[in-house]
Parts: sequence; C-alpha cells; structure tokens
Amino acid sequence: MKPLTLFGPYGTRLEQKAAKHHFSYGDPTDILGSAAVARAVGDIADEYLNAGARAITIPCFGARWSLHKHDGLKEYNKLTERNFQIVLERLNNRSDITRDKVRILFCVGPKNDCYDPKDAPSIQESAEFHEKQIRQIDALTRKYQTPVTALFETLPSGEEAEGIAIALKKFHKGVTNAILSYPFNYSGSPLGEETFLDIIKRVDAHQNGLMISHGLNCGPIEGVAKVLNQLGDKKKRVSIIYPNASSKPHAELNNVGVNHGVINSQETTAYLRYLSALAELAVIGGCCGYDESNISDLSQNNEVQVHTPPTDRLAAR
Repeated sequence: MKPLTLFGPYGTRLEQKAAKHHFSYGDPTDILGSAAVARAVGDIADEYLNAGARAITIPCFGARWSLHKHDGLKEYNKLTERNFQIVLERLNNRSDITRDKVRILFCVGPKNDCYDPKDAPSIQESAEFHEKQIRQIDALTRKYQTPVTALFETLPSGEEAEGIAIALKKFHKGVTNAILSYPFNYSGSPLGEETFLDIIKRVDAHQNGLMISHGLNCGPIEGVAKVLNQLGDKKKRVSIIYPNASSKPHAELNNVGVNHGVINSQETTAYLRYLSALAELAVIGGCCGYDESNISDLSQNNEVQVHTPPTDRLAAR
C-alpha cells in the first residue's frame, strides 16, 4: 500500500513568508495576535495539500514552550486550538479531498531540547509534562469531532518516550493512537546511549491496548536505512519516516533564504519510497530542508521495488 505523504516543515516556511510579505514572526504565540501569521499558517497548509500531501500536520511543536511558563497552560491551549482551527478550515474548504483520504497528525514536541539527551526529563517528569499535551489533544478531538494521531516529534531519550506511554494510558478511551518519533545520527543511532531497540522495548512495556508506533525524523537521510537494519524485525514498529534533506547542520538547513536544496530530490524521493516498502511505512516525508516542491515529488504515485535500493550512495553500508 502506498504511504501517505506528510506535510513539510512549518517553521522555516513561516519565516520565509514573513520575510517576503513583510510581517513580523518570531514566536509561535504570534499566531494569536497577528492575522498575517494566522493567514500564513493556512496558506502553508494549502501549499502542502496542493503538493499532494495527505498526512496533515497541526503545527504545535513550538507551542510547548508555553508550558514552561508560570500559568502557561491557558496560553498553550489557545495556541494549539488556533492552529487546529486554521488547518481544519483549509482542509474543509477543499472539495477535491475527502476526509477519509487523509490522516491528521497533531504534532507536539519534547519537554526540553530536542538534541540533548542529557537535558531530557525523567520518566515521571515526562509523564507529567506530556499529560498536559495529551489532555488538550483529547479535548480538541472531542470538541471538533475530528480523530487525530498524536505525533510526539524529535524525542531525545527513551525515558521521555516511556513517560509519554505512561501518560497516554490515562486516555485509553480518547487519545489511543500515537507515534513517538526520534532524531538519529549519521550512523543510525539515537542521540543518547540507548539503542532504538531499547527505546521500543521501554514503550512496549506500557502499550497495553494503546496503538503506539514509532518514527524517525530530523536526522540525516543517510542514516535512515542503518536504523532500519539495526531494528531487524522490529522495523515494522516504525510507521513514519521524515528525515532531513541531508547531513548538513540543522542551522544551515533552516537558514532562511539559502537555497541549499535536497540531495537530488528525485533520488531522495526514490530512496524514501524504497524504504517505505521495506518497512511497510504508513507515512513518509521530509523534515529540515524540504519544501513543497520536494513534497510534491514524494506524493507522486510511482511503484516501488523492495528488493533493489535505488541508490547506493544513501544505502546503509
């Protein structure tokens, strides 16, 4: 079955639109007071829908910083609902897309720094922090009668992932469908001292009826196949992969106005399709460095052959 294509990055596109159309954007909270920012969020959603993406992201990754403020929960809830409203409105305004053809992913981030496992919360801290996010997702899906998958992106440690699994168990009749996604390095390892097999084992110990799968994001595309090789049979626990465009530093990939490009968009597209067939992925896409033209390449309906990687340059050694 052909995987759905994921929306591309939001943060970089918002910065680019702000520079092009001369409006201010410096913080996720800007969406609450700026009609221009709110309109840009909707326009970006339309661009990805036009490119053929059908795994739709609700861009609430940066909203997590509100939860670090004193009494910041009210602001967090306003931010997430506003983003949810805008993206749903753009989806519902389209006559060319039926709702049963899409999957909505409510994207939230880790408690602290995505790339520093030493700064990751303990299991208990993680459970307490992420329960606030899960409670809001649950409330919004009920209010808008729209099923979503909770996507916890760029988690730097197994302890944080385990805490999320514990928090999810409190919502066994609500948010039961979740993906826990992790960054990775060029060699195909997590950023901390654990292995991905260790992390999956941690989460599985608490699954108990929850529909939890795993993902890989915000790592160098050259490392993806190495992760899957190391997982062996467990690679089918991975449902989504959206790597960076290359092994370039995140700061460079996100640099506004720099046309860094993807490592040969057609080659990269073919490679991700190959990996999706190999691991039977539900969703593929791109993280830092991708734009709507690359998403359009990914969404094309081409056949994939599992037995032959389309390029040796990106394959695991």
